[in-house]
Amino acid sequence: MERHELTDAERRLWDAYPSGQIVTFPDGATIRAQVIALLLLGAAEPTPGRYPGVRLRGARVTGRLDLDGTAFDTMLDCGDCVFEHPVSLAEATVRTLRITDSRLPAFKAPRLRATGLLSLQGSTIDRDLRLDHARLESEVRLADTTAGHVRAHTIDLQGTLNAAGITVNGEFSVRGGHITGDLVLTGAHLSNPGQPAALQGDAATIDGHLRAANTHITGAVLLRNAHIGSGVSFDNARLSAPGHDTLNAGGMTVGGGVFCWHGFHADGGVRLIGAQISGNLTFDNARLHHPTGKALDLDSAACTSISGQNLHVTAGEVSMRNTRVAGQVDLDHAHLHNPDGPRSLAIDHAELGLVSLRRLRAHGQVMLRATRINTRLLLPEAELHHPHGTALHAPGTEIGADLIAHDLLAEGQLHLHGTRVGQHLDLTGLRLSAPQGTALHAYGLTTAQLSLLPAAPIDGTVVLAHARIGVLHDDPQHWPTSLDANGLTYQALEPRLPAKQRLTWLNGDHHGFESQPYEQLAANYTALGLHADARHVLHAKERHRLDGETPLIRLWGKLQDTTTGYGYQPWRAFLWLTVLLTIGSLVYGLHPPAPLKADEAPHFNPVIYTLDLMIPLINLGQERAFNPAGALQWLSYAFVAAGWVLATTIAAGAARVFNRR
Repeated sequence: MERHELTDAERRLWDAYPSGQIVTFPDGATIRAQVIALLLLGAAEPTPGRYPGVRLRGARVTGRLDLDGTAFDTMLDCGDCVFEHPVSLAEATVRTLRITDSRLPAFKAPRLRATGLLSLQGSTIDRDLRLDHARLESEVRLADTTAGHVRAHTIDLQGTLNAAGITVNGEFSVRGGHITGDLVLTGAHLSNPGQPAALQGDAATIDGHLRAANTHITGAVLLRNAHIGSGVSFDNARLSAPGHDTLNAGGMTVGGGVFCWHGFHADGGVRLIGAQISGNLTFDNARLHHPTGKALDLDSAACTSISGQNLHVTAGEVSMRNTRVAGQVDLDHAHLHNPDGPRSLAIDHAELGLVSLRRLRAHGQVMLRATRINTRLLLPEAELHHPHGTALHAPGTEIGADLIAHDLLAEGQLHLHGTRVGQHLDLTGLRLSAPQGTALHAYGLTTAQLSLLPAAPIDGTVVLAHARIGVLHDDPQHWPTSLDANGLTYQALEPRLPAKQRLTWLNGDHHGFESQPYEQLAANYTALGLHADARHVLHAKERHRLDGETPLIRLWGKLQDTTTGYGYQPWRAFLWLTVLLTIGSLVYGLHPPAPLKADEAPHFNPVIYTLDLMIPLINLGQERAFNPAGALQWLSYAFVAAGWVLATTIAAGAARVFNRR
């Protein structure tokens, strides 16, 4: 192109190019794209010692700026310009490229190579902004840019991609890319509803931070298998993909922490399955809503700690299945609601350091199944609501130190089947209700100390069957009205109460007679040296054993109870013997029977005669020497029968007592 073919505006640009001077057109002069291309490709000689370049302000560029496959070392710097056609730099090699505060139909630079700055800051790109497969050796600036789509998948950027405040009405993709600095999306607005992703970062590698504070994203954020070197921040971000996962970072690895807090909102699932996070995972003051699934999915994830203080889940489940947390899981003051699902919090086969659920409000089951908690589980002043099911489901969970649940309110069952608590299970101030069902199911529970001190009587059955407890603290004023203590073992009961009062506790067991609870209580009294209390308990055991037996067995039991107290009150036998002996001595003393042979009969002694009638198998020489008649004969038969009854019940009671020893 000859100089005389240039317009006045183009000649000004041509003359300014060799020294890289800025040319400003306040009236919006027109520059042909062909002229810009010629200058960039060396049509004019540069001024020695100066850095040449096309530097435009306020121009209107006509025609297509097509630099595909070209290579130039000069600067393209356009500000406040309007391009009527797309700018194309596919497979080009450039140095510094700035098109700022301008308007373009599209910017197409796949496989671009740039050694200097690439900036489209503040520009509006109506359709695609393409940097896919680009290799860039310096910073990329897209701050405050507006674009239809940003396609930068498999980008290789030796620096930071700054897209703070960007607006994208389509997909923003860095999928499979490598960014050695930060990816900055602070204040960005990304919208791609109903499509696979609004932010696509699957398998991307970001050596620095992913900064996405104050973003508004409509559509999914995909960071599956991404690698982020320093940390991820979604402070005060608002993500929306109703009915779908709004953040899916399954398999993501992060060298620092992940922060979704201080006003973070997600309408849709937050999915971090298998994520490996070297720092903290934080959801303090966040709000999550996903009624069709898991609002927060941390299954198989690993991190240093999880914090969700004041987390509000308005619908959906918080899931931590097979999760590994070296430090603390903190959900203090969290509100978890899952009215349409079975659980509000599901921790299953996890390994955690400490779990703090102080003042948690949960509507839906809280599950802590088969989980290892190295130190403590804290539930003071928590409220668990699942009235027609299980409020706390923690079977097989192992807690290294304490389970503290002061003033816990639970509507629904507490299920602690096979739970192991290393030191103290503290249920002081418990308010528990599961009408017409099992309220506390602690079958096989193991703990060094259990404080079962509810604020009010438990509404429902308490199952402590086969539990192993070191010290059991309870409150006689709030003993359960229905108790299953079969197989329960303990080393001490506090407070120490007399056997008569403790038997009231055992009498709450309406699940059929079992001897073990009585024997355990008796052993406890024996260990304390309270042998009378131990015998009292064993006596009560024998009485209770008769419930449900046949009439004949019940009759035999009543005889044993009346005569010897089942061997535990032998003084009763001597009392009966004394009473019968006194009666017989008086009657036979007043009305002695006639001798069988007057000349051979010994001197009649009413006391010895009565004893001879009552003691079986022993002949004292009186019974066979005299022959009572009439009523005395029937009285003699009664004394013989009474003697056999006493002898048999004494033998049965003695055998029972000696067998226990």
